[in-house]
Amino acid sequence: MNQVKLEGLCKGPIELQIQATLKAPSDPNQIKTGEWVAVNKLDFFTMSGGGTLDGQGKVTWECKQSKKCTKFPNNLSFNSLTNSIIKDITTLDSKSFHVNVNQCKNLTFINFNVSALANSPNTDGIQVARASSVNITHVGSLGKNAGEKPVVGVFVKNCTFTSTDNGVRIKTWPASHPGVVSDIHFEDIIVQNVSNPIVIDQAYCPSGQCNKDVSIQNIKGTSRTQNAVTLLCSKGSPCEGVEVGDIYISYSGKEGPAKSSCENIKPSLKGKQIPAVCSAAADTPAPAVAAAAS
Repeated sequence: MNQVKLEGLCKGPIELQIQATLKAPSDPNQIKTGEWVAVNKLDFFTMSGGGTLDGQGKVTWECKQSKKCTKFPNNLSFNSLTNSIIKDITTLDSKSFHVNVNQCKNLTFINFNVSALANSPNTDGIQVARASSVNITHVGSLGKNAGEKPVVGVFVKNCTFTSTDNGVRIKTWPASHPGVVSDIHFEDIIVQNVSNPIVIDQAYCPSGQCNKDVSIQNIKGTSRTQNAVTLLCSKGSPCEGVEVGDIYISYSGKEGPAKSSCENIKPSLKGKQIPAVCSAAADTPAPAVAAAAS
């Protein structure tokens, strides 16, 4: 399937069902902008159907190394959606980031799966941003430009991330235009061989306004690096309103068990955290988890 853009404004709810495996053009230069499939300016939009969006990224990675390619599109981009649901969809081997979410309000991902080849250079599953940017599950690139609209109401539930660099992540730009993020929730997530399973990086944005009312609940799986949980906030405006509960992430490398890193944050903890959140290392190994989200 070639490049597709679905754009409103539209007066009524719309559901797009993908019930097959759709493959992007193998040559990235055939896609003229940074997104293979874009959905823009809709209210009460639903994408479902159990299908797969295969970005055929392997050709792009080889092409990038030889410097013969100039464009590296996302598999999916959602721009200016409200009250919308993305469910039962898989994004596979994107040429760049899997999903970019820009200026959306009350957008929910359910049973959404992100998969990359184990040796792929894919970075993130879902990037949630106010400004245009390029990145299951990443709230990022916030506070870069004046007049940006806030990110409010993003819910990621019962999703799986496989062999990505980042799992659930929030980061912002170190700029003079502070960002506002609220009502962000990651729940019931499986991470498999993910380099950075859980990250809040306010050091990326010392404005101090980038993570209010954030919950990270029931994240299970395996980390590709020892540091499974990273919560870094600014000294001038420490993070507030962050809740972390039921974390079970293991690491089997030679450095030792999985650990967490924290700066200028005192999260509200619920349930059990392995590794111990905001502690040097876990005291017990994480239990085995199922290969897919339940």
